[in-house]
Amino acid sequence: TFGSVWLQNVKDGRIRAMVAEIKEVEGTKVHLTNGATVEVDVIIMGTGYELHTPFLSRDIRSTIEVSRDFVHMYQRTFHPDLPNFACVGLFNQFGPYFPVMELQSRWVSMVWKGVTALPSREEQLQSIQHFKE
Repeated sequence: TFGSVWLQNVKDGRIRAMVAEIKEVEGTKVHLTNGATVEVDVIIMGTGYELHTPFLSRDIRSTIEVSRDFVHMYQRTFHPDLPNFACVGLFNQFGPYFPVMELQSRWVSMVWKGVTALPSREEQLQSIQHFKE
């Protein structure tokens, strides 16, 4: 599949990353805002990731310090000041999301069932602080 060889294609120069905005497209010619014109076979738009949580109250967003790309929670899942609250999938990573979200879901379930315990409040806050720095 393409996914298994794309890094090699980048290395070999068959795929080139262009970091500029597109000014105009004429057939296979793309004119960029930086003045460059390139011949292309395909355009892949990497639009980025922006965390948007309008479904959370302002109090919760404030507690977990939601930013454009980050939540300040223990292991991106729990916050010691929100004992009946957990998040699954609010993280940015390279690679597949669903296996990690499955593990997060299982962990949340085990904590809420009492099968496993979270570290102390102080340990969670220390971990959160570590990732802030």
